[in-house]
Formats: sequence, C-alpha cells, structure tokens
Amino acid sequence: PIFWDCSLFVQLSPTSSAFLNIMGALLPEGVSILICKTVNIKKNMPLVSQAMTQLGNEIWLAKYARCHALKVIHGYGSTGQGGAIKTACLKLCADRKRTGVIRHFVRGEDFTPFTADGRKAIELCPQLKSDVDFGRQNDGITIILF
Repeated sequence: PIFWDCSLFVQLSPTSSAFLNIMGALLPEGVSILICKTVNIKKNMPLVSQAMTQLGNEIWLAKYARCHALKVIHGYGSTGQGGAIKTACLKLCADRKRTGVIRHFVRGEDFTPFTADGRKAIELCPQLKSDVDFGRQNDGITIILF
C-alpha cells in the first residue's frame, strides 16, 4: 500500500486467515492495523484552512484504519507565522474530543511522563513510550489517540 508521509507500525494476528480491504491494502482481519501513523500537515507551507482540511481527513482515515494514535507534525511558528497551524490543530482536537471522535490528545510539549496528559497517552497506547518524541517536549507535534 502507498501511504504518504507516514510511519506505519503493524501488529498482525497470527491466527487470522480472513482478510479485509482497508485503503486499498489487503490486511489480515483482527489486525490492530496501525499502532501509530505520522502525518506532516505543515509540509509545503499550506494555509491554515488547507492544513485543517488535511488534518480532518487524516483523523478520519486513521480512525477508519483502527489506528491507536496519530502523530501530527504541525510546527510551532518558527517561520514567523506565529504557530497558526498549531493553534488551529489544538482547537480542532479539542472539538473532536468533545464530540467523541477521538479519545485524547496531547501537545508535544506535554508528551512526557511528567504530565497527566502524557501519562494518559501512554496508558491508552503503551507503544508510544518508545516514540522518538516522548519526553522531548517537542512543540511542533500533537499526539491524537483513538
């Protein structure tokens, strides 16, 4: 399968023989499909509205694919734009959490074992403990959990 700007981690169920078609790929049924998908919404310097459309689509795709987590790279405003994409991303995440589309989200700067949000993220998806950004307080990312 072709996935754009994504890191994929697949957990297969060794006893499953049935298959299902997700995003054009044949994958065994009973698969956790994707543990964590990474998407870069700041690539090509989009307008905020374009980045939010992409993020909304990526959330839907990750949820549909039964991802456990979505790592969003949005940047933090280092180009002088004031972090408008990050601000809009956090607002969209709060809205999606309120409506039940996502279970939790954590800002990159809080993605550590020392914050309640960081600990909850690891509780919901323990595999994130090995993520390269865990504990690095990366202002340019947000982790979304399903």
